[in-house]
Amino acid sequence: MKLPMKIKSALLTLMVLLATIGTFAQIPDKPNPPKLVNDFAGILPDANIMEDSLEEFARKTSNQIVVVTINDLEGLDKADFAQQLGQKWGVGGKKYNNGIVILIKAKNETKGEAFIATGYGMEGALPDAVCYKVVNHEMIPHFKENNYSEGVWAALHILMPIAKGEIDVNNYAENADDDTFIGIVFIFVLIFLFILYCFFGDKHSGGKGGSATFGGFGGGFYHGSSGGSSGFGGFGGFGGGSFGGGGAGGSW
Repeated sequence: MKLPMKIKSALLTLMVLLATIGTFAQIPDKPNPPKLVNDFAGILPDANIMEDSLEEFARKTSNQIVVVTINDLEGLDKADFAQQLGQKWGVGGKKYNNGIVILIKAKNETKGEAFIATGYGMEGALPDAVCYKVVNHEMIPHFKENNYSEGVWAALHILMPIAKGEIDVNNYAENADDDTFIGIVFIFVLIFLFILYCFFGDKHSGGKGGSATFGGFGGGFYHGSSGGSSGFGGFGGFGGGSFGGGGAGGSW
């Protein structure tokens, strides 16, 4: 017995709806009161400072960047989790769909994973290739050292200017490639200097009592005072933005 086309269409729609509801059930509920930084994994000690910065950015640009950390992807792929979360929470404005979700699954018994999901309206400003570079070049090197906050700040220092039009996407992509090349050259230079020292260092130091020390590099980011929230007035809430699959990620 063949089912009428209308009934088939209705059943297909119902199946898609049930599948969507099932997926949404695994995504955390939208925070109440709404927050832009949701550290469910407890890995961001400066979450309040980060919240203030993103609140100010949202007020000035209307673009919303949400940071979410979790301990478990609940069986979902990181891309699905990030995009479904952005859709369920309505990150970004409904008119411009200008939301960004930075999802970080902390490394524990399973590998660490990160994904940047872009709303429909941000896909042009932040192509998948750029999201990939931000995750893998800016974030994951810090995450490998368990410096989750530094990794998020490194990403925000790129994403916020790009979203505001202060950094050209093409220039960033080219600079990221240049940085990789420079890093490789730098490593080879260090190896070459070490070899020179091994061959000639002892002769210049008299062969005894000499020692070489390498001071290392200092650095890092300063993101504001070490105190709590600076009181920008609180995040007003999400605007009903939509996500369609844009973004990229990585793992470590």
